[in-house]
Amino acid sequence: MKSMKKKITYSRLYRTKDQYLASTLYAFGLKLDSSEWANNACFFVFEDRKKCEEIVRRYYSGELRIDPRSVWDGFKTIKSIIFGRS
Repeated sequence: MKSMKKKITYSRLYRTKDQYLASTLYAFGLKLDSSEWANNACFFVFEDRKKCEEIVRRYYSGELRIDPRSVWDGFKTIKSIIFGRS
């Protein structure tokens, strides 16, 4: 019997402390892996660094098109993480 090994791939993570950028990444459906606090700043950690970097590039060049309600919902989620800190 032939052994089938499943290849496990790990995506590199993308970190940002920019609330608006994190809201946009979240609105585009990128998975928020975690949030980390360092020096009184909240960093948002997303999966799939390559996709994140492409969206960030398009964000800063003004090429993104997205439903504003999605961004607003993302912003509310990101803010709740910041202000929900205990």
